[in-house]
Amino acid sequence: MLSKARAHLPKIIFSLALLGLALSRVSAQRLWEAAHQLSLVTFLLCLGLGTAQVFIASWRWHLMLRAVGVHLRLATTFKVNIVSLLANTLMINVVGGALTRIYLLSKMAVPSPPVLSTTALEKVLATAVLAVMSLAGLSVLHPQLVPHLPSYAGRAGVTILLLMLGGAAFGARSQRGRHWVRAALRYLRAVLESARAFLVNGRALAVAVFLTILSQLVIVLIGVALTASLWAGASPLNVMLVLPATMLLAGLPISVGGWGVREFSTMVALGLLGASPDIGLLVSLLIYASTLGGIVVAAALMLPVHLNRRAEAGAL
Repeated sequence: MLSKARAHLPKIIFSLALLGLALSRVSAQRLWEAAHQLSLVTFLLCLGLGTAQVFIASWRWHLMLRAVGVHLRLATTFKVNIVSLLANTLMINVVGGALTRIYLLSKMAVPSPPVLSTTALEKVLATAVLAVMSLAGLSVLHPQLVPHLPSYAGRAGVTILLLMLGGAAFGARSQRGRHWVRAALRYLRAVLESARAFLVNGRALAVAVFLTILSQLVIVLIGVALTASLWAGASPLNVMLVLPATMLLAGLPISVGGWGVREFSTMVALGLLGASPDIGLLVSLLIYASTLGGIVVAAALMLPVHLNRRAEAGAL
């Protein structure tokens, strides 16, 4: 148990350092004043979008499982995925959601390879989609962002970059680093095995890519709605173009559940557009609250289905 805690210590330190840096640029009073600008209608809209994103992601996984030969009831897939999303959101370990899926489906006699491979492919698709969206958005906004870059290229930014590069170099040279490289190669083989099934079924791959794009766009729209509500001078199009890069960075396995990276990168991204640090931090926190709230709402909506299923099983 202690060794596992030590393994996560660099991520914890990195998250706390970035959170501390983000909080050092805001004041509680300004943050509170900015929060009062958010309308209840906007927050409820974002909560609804967060719930929709959960069902889109669950439907995508259901179709992916069917494509690799695992046939479950749609409600069962939704319930398992909602629990795994909650685990992924709250756990330090980024594989918490995958382990939850494997454990729950093993109780239904579903083998772990297709569960792991589809989960891995989901991550690859999401990362690829966000990378393309980030590249496209930053390319379009490049002339507008460059004049603001010097204000963010101070000692703190250089220090963070050097720490990330130093940590990567140390990890690559260490025994644990080599172990993780071997694990990553095995993980990649599982992805390729799953990808073969999708390449045979071109329609399944196309649908998975479409639903991944739709899922990420829903989260971006949450950020756009929140930013527009909190910052009168926001350009919805510019916010839509810059947010995918922050989501891509938050998804990297360098922090605790994206904490710190998500907040600081959103502050910088919106700051390059002219928003204050208070707005950037608040938008980041509210995006997280909307997505987490969406998982909770989705779980509540699935509860009657679960109870009805249990009642039917008890009547047999």
